Amino acid sequence: MLRAGDKLRVYRNVALRPIAATQMLWRHRRTLKYLWNKDRKSFWSHIFVTYFIRGEDCGKGVLDPIWKLTGHAPYLWDLEMETTTACYLKCIHCEHTYWKDKSYLNQHLTMDTLKKILDDTPNLRWINLTGEGTSVLNPEFPFMVREVKERGIYLDFSHDFARLSPFDSNLWVQVGVDRLYWSFDGCTKETYEKIRVGADFEIVLENVRTLVALKKHYESPLPEICFRFCFFKDNVDEVGMIPEFLYNLVGGDVKAYGDEPSINIVALLEFEETKGWECEIPNAVIQKVNEDCKLMGFKVYWSHVTHIEEEKAPLDYCTFWSEPYIMITGHVVPCCAVMMSNNRPELEELSFGNVHEQSLKEIWNSEYYRKFRKMVVNRRAPVPKVCMGCRAFNRQERARRYGVE
Repeated sequence: MLRAGDKLRVYRNVALRPIAATQMLWRHRRTLKYLWNKDRKSFWSHIFVTYFIRGEDCGKGVLDPIWKLTGHAPYLWDLEMETTTACYLKCIHCEHTYWKDKSYLNQHLTMDTLKKILDDTPNLRWINLTGEGTSVLNPEFPFMVREVKERGIYLDFSHDFARLSPFDSNLWVQVGVDRLYWSFDGCTKETYEKIRVGADFEIVLENVRTLVALKKHYESPLPEICFRFCFFKDNVDEVGMIPEFLYNLVGGDVKAYGDEPSINIVALLEFEETKGWECEIPNAVIQKVNEDCKLMGFKVYWSHVTHIEEEKAPLDYCTFWSEPYIMITGHVVPCCAVMMSNNRPELEELSFGNVHEQSLKEIWNSEYYRKFRKMVVNRRAPVPKVCMGCRAFNRQERARRYGVE
């Protein structure tokens, strides 16, 4: 349960969001200048995202308190879509490695479906094209990247850098992909290759350096390369090494990653095969990482870092429900936080609809979805069943009091 001091910090951060967004824009002034000269639509989207979107730490979500208070959100400013379920790795902490239903494997988002969704969301300003697979294995992914950027939408996605072709790296720089997260879970070869089975640590590092070199060649601050580290018992001892490892990778030239490269440190997603792997990070390590990041020029975000239910914010603090996630099958779920629980059949059953059967707008305006949005922010309402798999917020206490529906 959040203590009084924690709540005060939350309220203070909410009140200061407009200032924080303005400061974030100032730190990205090099990017803004670049976009002003190259792509005016992306320039204005970048400003909009910084103020009003919170996905992937790209912005400050200035209006989120209104969504939380009312249970209403605009249709639709931000969205996540799964691009593929094909992958060349067997990461030990990923549900993809343990899928029993092989029919989920090797499915791809089609260009036609993407265009349909984009046409149906004329106010879209931010999109994340990632999923439980490797996007570059979708043969239409380069065309998707171009389509999104031609519409001036802020584009964000993750990549493992285990394989990166010259074509893809050149494309991402030249079209101006806004933010690219490198998912890595080890700062040493031994740990990294133990976790990300099938990847070669030295090749991954070289691919990162190659993309950085391309950015320098084209004098582009984009894509801003950011970092995600999922910690658990096998790699928690390397959390404290993260800032220095990334700093040394580019010879101390942190700005080569982008104007404000961020490090997102997240806890393990638990399901049957990973239970017992979870752990907590010592406060001394958290303090060290914070200090090192400040000194070296990184922005650090600690996302869902505790497995202790009582330490998480209550579910009614959530605003991620205003950023739906479209699974590869077309099913629409409230956000990405309910994914990676190795429970796809149930998520399909609990979804708000399927974009192959209805328009996204029809799904968004459905009675079921509208009821969900009002329920999730009401601290005295039952917990929506689809939220019980969420790792970000405390659902258990409310479920004990008011049940699950």
